[in-house]
Formats: sequence, structure tokens, C-alpha cells
Amino acid sequence: PAHIYNAELDDRYPPYNRPFSVEEWVSRGMGVAPTTRVVFLDPDMLLLFPLRLPEHTAVEDSLYRGPLARAEVERHLQSLRPTGQRYPYLAKRWESAAIPPTVCAPREGYCNLTTEVMNSSYSVGPPWIATASDLQQTASLWNTMTPRIRGVYRQLIAEMYSYSLSFAAVNKPHVLFEHYMVSYPEAPPEEQGWDFVSEDDDPCDPDAPLPQRRPTFLHYCELYRVDAWYFSKRQVPGDKLLQCDTPLLQTPPVDFLRKKRAKERDPHVATAIRHAYVICTVANGINSALRFVKEKLCPHGY
Repeated sequence: PAHIYNAELDDRYPPYNRPFSVEEWVSRGMGVAPTTRVVFLDPDMLLLFPLRLPEHTAVEDSLYRGPLARAEVERHLQSLRPTGQRYPYLAKRWESAAIPPTVCAPREGYCNLTTEVMNSSYSVGPPWIATASDLQQTASLWNTMTPRIRGVYRQLIAEMYSYSLSFAAVNKPHVLFEHYMVSYPEAPPEEQGWDFVSEDDDPCDPDAPLPQRRPTFLHYCELYRVDAWYFSKRQVPGDKLLQCDTPLLQTPPVDFLRKKRAKERDPHVATAIRHAYVICTVANGINSALRFVKEKLCPHGY
């Protein structure tokens, strides 16, 4: 069931639905083994490359910039420790968010986190990867904490903090990686999985060969603009996309990204390349899905 409104707070907040649904699932027995890995995504994510679970990922196929030594990373990759994409802004905003440890009651002692601990172990976002056993311990806390945090911190990322604190409350730190996701073209070199986007990875050209490696997901949660091309998820007419008379999204020319890369000596082009990469990936990805659906829904063409 949908659960996006908290009457006590008079707060309409769609992310309420995720922890509520997880707790509902846990309360009904889940129906999976305790060691089953569960992966949580946001709806504005595109799969770019097969998702390798940590226990099936070699260190050389991962991108880790945290405090653990290589041997520790290898050990944790083979363990069932929770993991996910590092979202640095959770740690950067942690002090100013001023979320009191009492939101974790009766486990507030575990939630008095320093910025350093948040950064190294709990500054995590989708894809979140945990076991069913982890969720059996945290689902109720996650759901309970979300309105508590919204009561003192009315920001979109409140539910991300409640996830992090629910795991902190049961002492389950995460191993945080960068290669699971790209989203922000202006990300500094030490953030996100842009290092996994190679020169031969060209989503603008449908005939280009698939690369040997990519970030796992594109999280298209930003505004993307380069030259005359622009994409914002909030301006896509979602209520009309599946109608047979609604055209597919326009896509840049097939040589669009190649031309941007040819100008890479310009210091301003690196960011433009990333914007072009995202726009082509999202537009072609959405169009591919629309063709698949409309071929079934639109017998007279679209």
C-alpha cells in the first residue's frame, strides 16, 4: 500500500513509502533466506552494467576510496556486510542537519555519530545493498525514524539519514564504493564512478560496441545541459509518455559525444562530456523502454 503522508506532521513525503513497505514486507515473513541480498534503488536510475554483488566482485572491478586497507576490502567483499554507493553530501551536511541522537530512541547511544564515522561508514545511498537479516533488524527502526527526522529536518534526504541511522543503531557499518553510480557531471575526481566511463563508451551512437566496464547505474537526479540539449526528469511529461500519439524523446546526433571528446584539451569540456554522456544515455534508454511498451500498446503505430 502507498504511504506518503504523515498526518501528525501534516507532511506529504513520497520517500515515507520505502521504509513503510520494507517493514510491511518484513512483518509478513519476507519469504527469502536470511542471507539473501536485497538491493534498493531510486526510480530515477538506469542500469548501465550488470550489477555484481560484493561477494562476486574482485577488488580491481570495484572503486573504493575509503579508509580500509585492500585486504580489509577484499575480506568485506566476501562477507555479508552491507554496502552501497557513497553519497558524500550526507556526511558534508551531517553537522548542519543537527539531527539529535534521540531520534534513535531507545538506541540513541549508537546514533551520536561523528562526521568522520558518517563519512566512512554511513554516508550511503542507492543502490543500498543489505541482507534480509539486516532488514529484519533495521526495518522497524528505519520506518520509525523517518517521521522523527522529518519532524526536525524537512529535507529530501531525511529518509536517507533514517536508513543510515537505523543501521548505525544496530552497529552495521557499510563498505562504501564509488563504482555503483554516476549522477553529477561536476563531481570532483574523488567522487562517483566516472573513472569507469571509458573513451570508447558512447551511448550517443547505437552502433558503438558496449564497453568492458561501466558504472553500474546512472542516477539522473540532476539537471543536464550541453549546447542546445537539456534534460530534466521533472519536465518529462510522464502522464503522456505512454500515449500512442506522444513522440519519443529527441536524441542528440550519433557523433555528439565524439565531437565533445575531440575537444578534450579545453578545460571546460570534461564536464560537458559528462553532461553529453548522461543526456544520450537517458534519452536513448527511455526511448528503448518506450518502444518496448508501445509495440504492445499501440497496434496502429506510434
